[in-house]
Amino acid sequence: AHMQEVVTILPKRSLYHSNLALYAAYGSDFPTAEQEGKIALEMKNRAGWLRLAFANLGLSQLPQADEAYQQLAKVDALGLSQSASGLGDLAAFEGRFADAIQILEKGASVDVQAKESERAADKFLALANVHLARKQPRPATAAAERALMLHGKAVKIRFMAARVFIEANQIPKAQALMAELAKERLAEPRAYAKLL
Repeated sequence: AHMQEVVTILPKRSLYHSNLALYAAYGSDFPTAEQEGKIALEMKNRAGWLRLAFANLGLSQLPQADEAYQQLAKVDALGLSQSASGLGDLAAFEGRFADAIQILEKGASVDVQAKESERAADKFLALANVHLARKQPRPATAAAERALMLHGKAVKIRFMAARVFIEANQIPKAQALMAELAKERLAEPRAYAKLL
């Protein structure tokens, strides 16, 4: 509601249309997300493609989401990385696990070469979850370990890797990460340790 007010006051700022599209998608108002994503694109805001993909997914318009991710890949290096994540997730959602693995592995490789370790780690964790969906705990564990090698100091990476280890029945590895998170000074990582 606040972002809608900002858009009303400053209708020619693409950033606010893009933000409204994102918040609308997060709030499950996918028609508004789609509308505002298109407006952001008309205003030459590259993030509009990602917002449009989120909206299309929420509206169960999977071919349109695929197209939005394909267009996002053409924008810049960040768009290429975000596109790989989105297309990999979309393939996994559709049950095209082999495609998802190929897309995520390629995307992670590009991120590693670009020295974007956090983005690569995110893709390895997505890859781990695809392997878990295929009932393949060994490659899932290997992918989670790769994510930790790339960006293991990040709380979210440790939390997500521990979840993979639990699903892959690698309990000692999960417990080690839980113990690390439980010792953190901030409350958020300690809460993650309790969730695990």
